[in-house]
Amino acid sequence: MLKQVPAKIAIGENLTSEEIYHAATQQKAADFSPSVQKTIEDSEQKLNQCIERGQLIYGVNTGFGPLAKYQMSSDQSNQLQKNLVFHLSSGVGQPYSAEQVRAIMLVRLNNLSKGYSGVSFKTLALLKNMLDQDILPFIPQMGTVGASGDLTPLAHLALAMMGQGHVLSRDPNNDAPVPADQALIEAGLAPLVPEKKDALALVNGTAAMTAVAALNAHHADNIYHLQTLLSVMDIVSSKAPKEAYHPIFAEVRPHKGMIHAFNNLAALLGVDGSASLGQKASNSYQQQETAHQAVYSLRCVGQELGAFYDCLDHHQTTVDVEINSVSDNPLVDKASGEVYHGGNFYGQHIAYASDFLGIGLIKMGVFMDRVVARLCDPSKNKMFPEYLSDQTIGIHSGFMGAQVTVSSLVAELRSLSTPASIQSVPTNNDNQDVVTMGTIAARKTAQIIDLVYYIISIEALMMAQIVDLQQNIEDLPLPCQRLYQLVRSVTPKLQEDRPLSYEIEALTKVLKQEAIASFLDK
Repeated sequence: MLKQVPAKIAIGENLTSEEIYHAATQQKAADFSPSVQKTIEDSEQKLNQCIERGQLIYGVNTGFGPLAKYQMSSDQSNQLQKNLVFHLSSGVGQPYSAEQVRAIMLVRLNNLSKGYSGVSFKTLALLKNMLDQDILPFIPQMGTVGASGDLTPLAHLALAMMGQGHVLSRDPNNDAPVPADQALIEAGLAPLVPEKKDALALVNGTAAMTAVAALNAHHADNIYHLQTLLSVMDIVSSKAPKEAYHPIFAEVRPHKGMIHAFNNLAALLGVDGSASLGQKASNSYQQQETAHQAVYSLRCVGQELGAFYDCLDHHQTTVDVEINSVSDNPLVDKASGEVYHGGNFYGQHIAYASDFLGIGLIKMGVFMDRVVARLCDPSKNKMFPEYLSDQTIGIHSGFMGAQVTVSSLVAELRSLSTPASIQSVPTNNDNQDVVTMGTIAARKTAQIIDLVYYIISIEALMMAQIVDLQQNIEDLPLPCQRLYQLVRSVTPKLQEDRPLSYEIEALTKVLKQEAIASFLDK
């Protein structure tokens, strides 16, 4: 699913969620496509012509929301734009991370660079200069319903651009927010004085939810590839029958995800179209039960991963479209110069896609929990010592505590399973009588990802322990050997009992940063 990421991000082109991820986490260089400045200036000129004709344009010469019935004179325009940012800067809670803020800034730049917003180029240039110099607005996470897009978080972005908010600290020894005016002065940047539609264009769109969803897309794809490799390690170490991973299962049930998952599994396990359907398991797994009735956490790996891949694919497709869309209001038609009022800011697509991905991730966590439970229980696996302990059982408890942690994490995952997208609450004097909660959905999915990473880290520790107990690393395909080596670069084999908390945290951090899909290409 991952695509090649160019060395430089072209703002105004068709960007992908993977490009957003790399730009946000690795601070890849970003620049405007050659045509962007002219496109923006032409759009602003068309907007000015409409204003000069006396046309009523929402948020430019009218009030906002239910106050749109009030008309403004031209000399009130600048104050109107400032006050929009001021009254919307009401967010609360923890701020978005530096990576999330970079992603938000880049998505908003790309949305507005399409030339349908009537925003001034000076506004986009300042936003890009702030991104280039890593001046990142302090944006509280809570306070948006995702209806007129992300009004509240994007207002905090605009507030910092105006030199009246705060930005994230770049001091590793002091994380207190820095006054935005101070940061702009030090960078040699003049604060924004918003005019006409500048502030409205900045705040009126889905950039926050889309940016968080773009980062989620990368991590969910990483989890998919991690679980693929861990499942293959499980299949090989459990000596489960390879028959269940024959390509015929995807041929006769050709969902895109099934095909992708079975192609991976067949390649890793050495199962091709010529393999006998009657292929039997070797020794011990047949002793547990008949070869054709392996437990579902072994036998249905391809189906589980296949369904999850389809969930990923839908989410990523939706996010990639939104990254390259125009999601503010009103819009300026580049061809005719007419201004159209509507609701492209409405974040329902991201809300549904985020909830869908969240459900898929939760089920992956449940699947991992059953794998962990089976590996810990000799009555189920018939092969491994209780809790994978390498020492005297009873005196040493192996992964018993870690399994309890997995159970706790699954309970937390299930507590996050209620969709955010159904939680519409009328607001704004019922002007926003139905809302999307898309930003809450994306943020909740990010929480789910963090929990699933913990579970998969514990599963990876246990699979590495099994490799050490069986001394079977040569039996594993090379990508699985690479994953084993990655785990062992962080944490040694569990012999005598020791605290695992720090090692789980350290391995989770490494797995989040590693591009696991690349293991399959080496």
